[in-house]
Amino acid sequence: MGSILEGFIKAFSLIVQLDRELLSIILLSLEVSGIALLIASSLGIPAGSIL
Repeated sequence: MGSILEGFIKAFSLIVQLDRELLSIILLSLEVSGIALLIASSLGIPAGSIL
């Protein structure tokens, strides 16, 4: 149980301190999600209008 609490404390510490590696991971995740959204929208909107 203590290791879970330690993990939450460490995660909170990284978020509060704006760790550079954590920020790069967050930005990469947002970039990949945005690209996936654009691809899905470009395929789904025309397909939906045809239906």
